[in-house]
Amino acid sequence: ALDAAIKKGLDAGVISDLEAEQAGYYLRFGQQANAFATQALTNGPLSLAKEVTKRGMEFVYKSTPGANMTKVAQALEKSGIKNSTELQNRFTIYMAGKRAKQVGGSKLNFDNPGVVEQEYKAIMAELQSNDKAKNAFEEAAKIYKEYNNGLIDFITQTGYLPQNKAAELKATDYVPF
Repeated sequence: ALDAAIKKGLDAGVISDLEAEQAGYYLRFGQQANAFATQALTNGPLSLAKEVTKRGMEFVYKSTPGANMTKVAQALEKSGIKNSTELQNRFTIYMAGKRAKQVGGSKLNFDNPGVVEQEYKAIMAELQSNDKAKNAFEEAAKIYKEYNNGLIDFITQTGYLPQNKAAELKATDYVPF
Protein backbone atom coordinates (compact mmCIF):
# COMPACT_ATOMS: atom_id res chain seq x y z
CA ALA A 1 0.00 0.00 0.00
CA LEU A 2 2.83 2.40 0.81
CA ASP A 3 4.59 1.63 -2.47
CA ALA A 4 1.30 2.36 -4.28
CA ALA A 5 0.96 5.68 -2.44
CA ILE A 6 4.52 6.62 -3.35
CA LYS A 7 3.83 5.75 -7.00
CA LYS A 8 0.67 7.89 -6.98
CA GLY A 9 2.60 10.80 -5.48
CA LEU A 10 5.29 10.40 -8.12
CA ASP A 11 2.73 10.13 -10.98
CA ALA A 12 0.92 13.23 -9.68
CA GLY A 13 4.16 15.20 -9.49
CA VAL A 14 3.78 15.69 -5.72
CA ILE A 15 7.15 14.06 -5.04
CA SER A 16 10.29 13.78 -7.15
CA ASP A 17 11.79 10.52 -8.35
CA LEU A 18 14.58 10.95 -5.77
CA GLU A 19 12.05 11.46 -2.97
CA ALA A 20 10.17 8.35 -4.13
CA GLU A 21 13.41 6.36 -4.24
CA GLN A 22 14.42 7.55 -0.76
CA ALA A 23 10.96 6.74 0.64
CA GLY A 24 11.23 3.21 -0.77
CA TYR A 25 14.71 2.89 0.70
CA TYR A 26 13.45 3.93 4.15
CA LEU A 27 10.57 1.46 3.92
CA ARG A 28 12.98 -1.37 3.12
CA PHE A 29 15.28 -0.18 5.92
CA GLY A 30 12.41 -0.52 8.39
CA GLN A 31 11.79 -4.07 7.19
CA GLN A 32 15.45 -4.89 7.80
CA ALA A 33 15.75 -3.31 11.24
CA ASN A 34 17.06 -6.53 12.78
CA ALA A 35 19.82 -6.81 10.18
CA PHE A 36 20.90 -3.22 10.79
CA ALA A 37 20.79 -3.72 14.56
CA THR A 38 23.01 -6.76 14.15
CA GLN A 39 25.42 -4.70 12.04
CA ALA A 40 25.66 -2.11 14.82
CA LEU A 41 26.14 -4.74 17.51
CA THR A 42 28.87 -6.65 15.67
CA ASN A 43 30.53 -4.05 13.44
CA GLY A 44 29.88 -0.62 14.91
CA PRO A 45 27.15 2.01 15.11
CA LEU A 46 25.24 3.07 12.04
CA SER A 47 25.62 6.46 10.47
CA LEU A 48 23.52 8.40 8.01
CA ALA A 49 25.65 9.14 4.97
CA LYS A 50 24.53 12.17 2.97
CA GLU A 51 25.62 12.81 -0.57
CA VAL A 52 24.74 15.70 -2.84
CA THR A 53 24.07 14.38 -6.33
CA LYS A 54 22.78 16.07 -9.47
CA ARG A 55 19.32 14.72 -8.51
CA GLY A 56 19.51 16.20 -5.01
CA MET A 57 20.50 15.03 -1.53
CA GLU A 58 20.72 11.25 -1.16
CA PHE A 59 20.80 9.45 2.19
CA VAL A 60 22.11 5.96 2.94
CA TYR A 61 22.52 4.14 6.23
CA LYS A 62 25.87 2.47 6.73
CA SER A 63 27.70 0.61 9.43
CA THR A 64 31.19 1.79 10.20
CA PRO A 65 33.75 -0.45 11.91
CA GLY A 66 34.32 0.70 15.46
CA ALA A 67 33.23 0.11 19.02
CA ASN A 68 30.70 -2.70 19.19
CA MET A 69 29.26 -5.20 21.61
CA THR A 70 31.56 -7.98 20.38
CA LYS A 71 34.53 -5.88 21.52
CA VAL A 72 32.80 -5.25 24.86
CA ALA A 73 32.39 -9.02 25.33
CA GLN A 74 36.01 -9.64 24.35
CA ALA A 75 37.20 -7.08 26.89
CA LEU A 76 35.05 -8.65 29.61
CA GLU A 77 36.44 -12.12 28.86
CA LYS A 78 39.79 -10.83 30.12
CA SER A 79 38.27 -10.61 33.62
CA GLY A 80 38.77 -14.30 34.25
CA ILE A 81 35.09 -14.73 35.20
CA LYS A 82 34.15 -17.89 33.31
CA ASN A 83 30.37 -17.93 33.68
CA SER A 84 29.23 -15.66 30.81
CA THR A 85 25.74 -15.13 32.26
CA GLU A 86 27.19 -14.04 35.60
CA LEU A 87 29.75 -11.86 33.83
CA GLN A 88 27.03 -10.12 31.81
CA ASN A 89 24.90 -9.61 34.93
CA ARG A 90 27.83 -8.13 36.86
CA PHE A 91 28.73 -5.80 34.01
CA THR A 92 25.11 -4.64 33.71
CA ILE A 93 25.02 -3.83 37.43
CA TYR A 94 28.44 -2.17 37.14
CA MET A 95 27.28 0.09 34.29
CA ALA A 96 23.91 0.85 35.87
CA GLY A 97 25.66 1.67 39.14
CA LYS A 98 28.04 4.05 37.37
CA ARG A 99 25.07 5.76 35.73
CA ALA A 100 23.16 5.94 39.02
CA LYS A 101 26.13 7.63 40.71
CA GLN A 102 26.06 10.29 37.98
CA VAL A 103 22.33 10.98 37.70
CA GLY A 104 20.79 9.43 40.82
CA GLY A 105 19.41 5.94 41.25
CA SER A 106 15.78 7.06 41.14
CA LYS A 107 16.17 8.10 37.49
CA LEU A 108 16.95 4.54 36.41
CA ASN A 109 13.48 3.27 37.26
CA PHE A 110 14.51 0.31 39.41
CA ASP A 111 11.85 -1.26 41.61
CA ASN A 112 14.25 -1.22 44.53
CA PRO A 113 17.18 1.20 44.02
CA GLY A 114 18.64 0.26 47.41
CA VAL A 115 19.15 -3.37 46.38
CA VAL A 116 20.77 -2.30 43.11
CA GLU A 117 23.07 0.06 45.01
CA GLN A 118 24.12 -2.77 47.34
CA GLU A 119 24.80 -5.06 44.37
CA TYR A 120 26.90 -2.31 42.78
CA LYS A 121 28.90 -1.80 45.97
CA ALA A 122 29.53 -5.56 46.21
CA ILE A 123 30.79 -5.67 42.62
CA MET A 124 32.99 -2.62 43.21
CA ALA A 125 34.48 -4.24 46.33
CA GLU A 126 35.15 -7.40 44.35
CA LEU A 127 36.83 -5.42 41.56
CA GLN A 128 39.01 -3.52 44.04
CA SER A 129 40.51 -6.83 45.12
CA ASN A 130 40.89 -8.23 41.59
CA ASP A 131 42.96 -6.03 39.26
CA LYS A 132 42.47 -8.36 36.30
CA ALA A 133 38.68 -8.12 36.52
CA LYS A 134 38.79 -4.39 37.34
CA ASN A 135 40.90 -3.64 34.27
CA ALA A 136 38.62 -5.76 32.08
CA PHE A 137 35.48 -3.99 33.34
CA GLU A 138 37.07 -0.57 32.85
CA GLU A 139 38.15 -1.45 29.30
CA ALA A 140 34.69 -2.84 28.49
CA ALA A 141 33.02 0.26 29.97
CA LYS A 142 35.19 2.50 27.79
CA ILE A 143 34.24 0.55 24.65
CA TYR A 144 30.58 0.48 25.72
CA LYS A 145 30.58 4.27 26.16
CA GLU A 146 32.16 4.73 22.72
CA TYR A 147 29.54 2.37 21.26
CA ASN A 148 26.67 4.23 22.94
CA ASN A 149 28.10 7.56 21.78
CA GLY A 150 27.99 6.22 18.22
CA LEU A 151 24.33 5.26 18.66
CA ILE A 152 23.60 8.73 20.01
CA ASP A 153 25.40 10.28 17.03
CA PHE A 154 23.24 8.19 14.69
CA ILE A 155 19.92 9.27 16.15
CA THR A 156 21.19 12.85 16.12
CA GLN A 157 22.09 12.54 12.42
CA THR A 158 18.58 11.30 11.64
CA GLY A 159 17.03 14.31 13.36
CA TYR A 160 15.32 12.42 16.20
CA LEU A 161 17.57 13.82 18.93
CA PRO A 162 18.70 17.44 19.23
CA GLN A 163 22.43 18.16 19.50
CA ASN A 164 22.12 19.58 23.02
CA LYS A 165 20.39 16.42 24.31
CA ALA A 166 23.02 14.27 22.56
CA ALA A 167 25.80 16.23 24.26
CA GLU A 168 24.05 15.79 27.61
CA LEU A 169 23.76 12.02 27.15
CA LYS A 170 27.33 11.68 25.92
CA ALA A 171 28.69 13.60 28.93
CA THR A 172 27.81 10.73 31.27
CA ASP A 173 27.80 6.95 31.18
CA TYR A 174 24.56 6.44 29.29
CA VAL A 175 22.70 3.19 29.91
CA PRO A 176 19.62 2.72 27.71
CA PHE A 177 16.55 1.55 29.60
